[in-house]
Amino acid sequence: MRPVATKCHVCGKPVQKPLQIPVCGEPSIRITVCSARCRDEYVAGYVETREGRAVRMLSRPRGPGLVLAALWGVYGLVHLAGGPLARLLSIPLLPAQPGPEFYSGGAAALLVAYAVVREARFARYFSAGLAVVGLVFAALAFARSRQPAFVAEALTVFPAALLLSLGDPGPRRALGALALFAAWPAALIVTAITGLSARAERVEQVAAESYPEPSYDDARNGLRFSVPDGWYILRENSTLLPHEGALFRAVRPDGHLSATVHDRPECDPTDPAQLDRVLRGLSADGSSVGLVGDPRPFPVDSALGEGRSFFVGRQQPQPALWYVVFLPWSRGRCLELRCGGSAAHERLIRTDCVQLGARGLASLPEAASATRTATP
Repeated sequence: MRPVATKCHVCGKPVQKPLQIPVCGEPSIRITVCSARCRDEYVAGYVETREGRAVRMLSRPRGPGLVLAALWGVYGLVHLAGGPLARLLSIPLLPAQPGPEFYSGGAAALLVAYAVVREARFARYFSAGLAVVGLVFAALAFARSRQPAFVAEALTVFPAALLLSLGDPGPRRALGALALFAAWPAALIVTAITGLSARAERVEQVAAESYPEPSYDDARNGLRFSVPDGWYILRENSTLLPHEGALFRAVRPDGHLSATVHDRPECDPTDPAQLDRVLRGLSADGSSVGLVGDPRPFPVDSALGEGRSFFVGRQQPQPALWYVVFLPWSRGRCLELRCGGSAAHERLIRTDCVQLGARGLASLPEAASATRTATP
């Protein structure tokens, strides 16, 4: 007859190598546990039994471990949910265009938080490794994009994680790490609130200096300019976007984007010299400017006919991206539409600006009829 296996007083598992420990320090009364881990847990917090089942009086982890798990949990949730939220709200301390590394960092943080809660082996080493990788990535990302989001994390989240991951942190170090980390979500909330307020003020200012409709007819030149939702066409006397000689000017306040339309005499949209002229003009201040993507201008179909378009980028002093379109207008002339802004809003530039280039400019019906009548 096989002996009945003794169960651990703490976790309830069968005991292979029993350890006998005194109950509440009484040498005469002992209980059986299965491992040093269960022994330490029993010593740290008294464990009672209820109907043969172990009931833990203290949940794991405790003290600094609980703070570390909460730190990575909050960080992971912000990264996984913050990207979609940033598309609806203005949150300056989140990247405008989160990439795969942004979401993978959030997923890794949740895994580390789970490992800490379960007191998995090497959980604190994983935490320290993720913090070091985060610091390196933040430095590289800031050098590339100059976005303050990476600086905020490098100064708060990752140092706090290192304080809790290295050595044997006590309550004071845990409290200091918690205070350091708390500055990050607090800054997210404050900047989101102030960003919403600043955005509302800017939209109100732009609307006051814009035409009420999303399209404007220039009867003198026989052109109509239309903009997508979120854009405003500035009045001629507006000072929000100084550009002398522009036929049309438009801005999108929530994305800090702008668009201008100029008449270019002696211009052929298919002439490669137009690209050189744009590059020389944009690099006149000494900044390094170059084509982004396809090195050759690519065709674009519009109501005015087939034109040419290309993307131009700049890294210094601030990363920027423009979408430039040349469209035929009249003999020996063309319209140049330049749309763009900060490279952080690349998604909007590649959607709204491309839409402007294809559908933003058209001839007025009267002008089109006059052109057909005059054509032999």
